[in-house]
Amino acid sequence: MAAKKSGYETIKILIEGDHIKQFDQIFDTVSRTNMAKDLGMNYQTFVYRLNRPIAFTLEQLIAIANLIGVERRVIVDLVIKQVDAKKKGKS
Repeated sequence: MAAKKSGYETIKILIEGDHIKQFDQIFDTVSRTNMAKDLGMNYQTFVYRLNRPIAFTLEQLIAIANLIGVERRVIVDLVIKQVDAKKKGKS
């Protein structure tokens, strides 16, 4: 599935250029409200999961990858990097 909007196309370019290193950096480019709406998710549920990215289902992460137009593994890896970074910060 191709990128849906120019914001998503920009995210794809930033990911491919290795400028986005963690999942939450995506939202410097696209609004949380727009992504929640595009995913058909309630905004509060979406924000809850953003604060706890491991709460996203695999199906939701795949849907995010489809919106952006990247391989699903790319989004999963970004989530893992963010979770690992938070764990290191708590140590």
